[in-house]
Amino acid sequence: MIAILVTVVGLILFGMADGYTAFSKWSYRIKLVLFAVGVAVSQMLQDIAIGHLQEALAFSYTESFYSVAAVIATDIKADDFFTIITQTLLPFLIFIIFLILLITILTLIIIMTSRRYTASLKESAAMLAQADEKLKVLDKMKSEFVSIASHQLRSPLTAIRGYTSMLLEGSFGALSKKSTEAVERIAESSRFMALSIEDYLNVSRIEAGNMCYEMSDFNLAEETEKLVDDMRPTAVKKGLVLMYRSDCDGSCVVNADIGKMRQVIQNLVDNAMKYTPKGSIDVIAHNDVATKKMRITVQDAGVGMDATALEDVFDKFVRAKNANNINTTGTGLGLFVAKKMVEEMGGAIAVTSEGEGKGSAFTVEMPTV
Repeated sequence: MIAILVTVVGLILFGMADGYTAFSKWSYRIKLVLFAVGVAVSQMLQDIAIGHLQEALAFSYTESFYSVAAVIATDIKADDFFTIITQTLLPFLIFIIFLILLITILTLIIIMTSRRYTASLKESAAMLAQADEKLKVLDKMKSEFVSIASHQLRSPLTAIRGYTSMLLEGSFGALSKKSTEAVERIAESSRFMALSIEDYLNVSRIEAGNMCYEMSDFNLAEETEKLVDDMRPTAVKKGLVLMYRSDCDGSCVVNADIGKMRQVIQNLVDNAMKYTPKGSIDVIAHNDVATKKMRITVQDAGVGMDATALEDVFDKFVRAKNANNINTTGTGLGLFVAKKMVEEMGGAIAVTSEGEGKGSAFTVEMPTV
């Protein structure tokens, strides 16, 4: 390091003493310094290698100076020393100043753009919040309207169902065959309308958070068997075989709302009968002792579903594409309501199907007590 410093200082002093002589090109200056330093360092390393450190230092000082002096002495006259510095340093300084100004201007532009963008985002967020509040109000009004309308429809419908039932039972005298068929159609249509109204009411209650559950412990397998027995005559009229079997081993007791659980299973069995033109429907009760889960599976041999239908079958107002080919009635709310009810009671519901025409299997899972 000392040899390098001595070399450079010697170069500058010698140039000034000789009338500011220098090289005609700045690259020659760099080459000279590198040459002098190389000579000095090389000689110093050689002396250190043979153990003469003091001689190496002394030689490096003098040798580097005289090496540079020898080269300078043979060089030609060139530009003034300060002129070279002005020509090389000043443009560099101007470039640095220009670069700083450019960076400053770009930074200001970025800051201004960022502020405008932030203000625009805040304004958009405020508008979206207002729109969301309006949508919530409208949705609440819609739910209230559906609830009021459904209640208003339920009262006269109850009377219609009651009187048709009395007519079919012969309370007002015997009916002819044609009259009986007509009344049976009225009874079936009123039953479907009652179920639809109940679905609308349940959806409005669920969305408003007003659905009430009366939780209690009961044997789900036994209640399912009773329900299947009640629905078997309807299946027989449609030419279907409705079977129930249980392989429960241990507790089949769950904690849930017994009425709503019956409603869920009834909906699944009713759907199976709707979309099964012929064949059998199996309702299977099974409990898993290891996981403490109770499962009710409704397996049909009906129209089945493809992968796309399986993804959104539990959404509101959704029906499988091939459902209308078998049954044109249906609101697309039954499975949505069933899923919400089961989940709010701490359970789960799922569906599987191997494809169209291969039937479906809906499974309700509840934790056992």
